[in-house]
Amino acid sequence: MDRQIGHYEEPDEDSAPSAPQPAPSTDSLIDGDRSQPTDNPSTIALRTGAARKDPLRAEALKMFQPKIPLATAREIREAVVGQIMLVPFESVRSDRTMCSVLYRFADYVYSRTATFDPDKHLTESMIGHYLKDRERELKISSQRTHRSTLLRIREGHPDKPRPQRIPRQAPALPYTQEEWNNLRRKVRELLDPDLKGQLTMLLDLTGEAGLRSQEAIRATGQWIVLVDGVTVIRIPDKNGEFRDVPIFGLVGDRLYRFRGSKDYLLAPHLNARANVMTKLRLRAEPHAGLADINPIRARNTWLVHLLTQRVPSNVIWAVAGVQPGAGGHTISDLMTHAPTPDSRTIVRDLNYARTR
Repeated sequence: MDRQIGHYEEPDEDSAPSAPQPAPSTDSLIDGDRSQPTDNPSTIALRTGAARKDPLRAEALKMFQPKIPLATAREIREAVVGQIMLVPFESVRSDRTMCSVLYRFADYVYSRTATFDPDKHLTESMIGHYLKDRERELKISSQRTHRSTLLRIREGHPDKPRPQRIPRQAPALPYTQEEWNNLRRKVRELLDPDLKGQLTMLLDLTGEAGLRSQEAIRATGQWIVLVDGVTVIRIPDKNGEFRDVPIFGLVGDRLYRFRGSKDYLLAPHLNARANVMTKLRLRAEPHAGLADINPIRARNTWLVHLLTQRVPSNVIWAVAGVQPGAGGHTISDLMTHAPTPDSRTIVRDLNYARTR
């Protein structure tokens, strides 16, 4: 393909020769005078002003050689260049793409109206007629590209608008110690034994074992093993590997009773596992103090507790399933909610690490 200045192949079109242009259809014609241009004087001034602000770009656009009859190109060049000049400059390639698309559209209009006025002809209706008549030679994806390009040219937007950056969302805040104790107490006071058992299991798995929501709903009794007399949840991943999370005290004793069971630990009666958290939350919401039960906050509470203890970092990464690089933002955000140790604690802990 000739890529010298002024030559550019139409985007996304089939390499096969273009199909013959269909005969003019009265459905596609625009009412009005077909022999006289209808440019609005104010619009002409706007396009002329845009060309004067960037004469080098305007000159480059005028050098573009479209694949349409030369006589037609001469007649519509000023209107095409003026309209594209209203679009903020993005790149040379973007300008050539817009030229290619707009010249073909303008040629289509000119063959039916003997004039081309962007203000009058760059309409949804006319663009629709144009693409309808070219549907045999343009793939569906190319039709979409042409439509969006023509609409952006009409509105004066760049050919390739820059994507908007979505601000990073901070992780859910961990519970304070008081909030966590109150949540546990509210669950213990529930009169519904089934809901009480399910919410206790939810808080055990997420707030005491640090399981993610998607891990908690898949956990079964077969994940529970014994290592050196300590209850351990062995969490498998998609690669066939696993991480071990030891559970101590009363929580470890509660979970150990389910060891070896093939049933799910959380809501075993529900077959649709994706709905487990939603159904538990809906059941908990009507009860005072339980509307804020959140497995993500529970795991983050567990994680902050680990980060503020005398635990080596590599152990924390292992039990939490966090990669230091990938989880850097989460860790740093969570640490802003951890209490700052006093001077004596700092001296004691660093001396302990030095003498080990």
